[in-house]
Amino acid sequence: MKLDEEITFKAFGIKSANDEPYRDPDSMELYLVDDDENEILIMKISGINFDDRWQTKIYSLSKCQKGKFFKINIQNDKINQF
Repeated sequence: MKLDEEITFKAFGIKSANDEPYRDPDSMELYLVDDDENEILIMKISGINFDDRWQTKIYSLSKCQKGKFFKINIQNDKINQF
């Protein structure tokens, strides 16, 4: 995600699927990409579990990050079971 202006990233929200638990995200990684296109890992969460459909979980960063370009990887290992 490339932005026109620099923002301060303080937290990240992730939402469960609205229909089936097997479609929920399992883990995610959030990167800040600098001007030299280096990816700097700023948050990694694994073992994400949701109790309800369409539930949102908010994760705060331990240190606020400023930037214009962020990358996110969201993994789902359950979907490969079907």
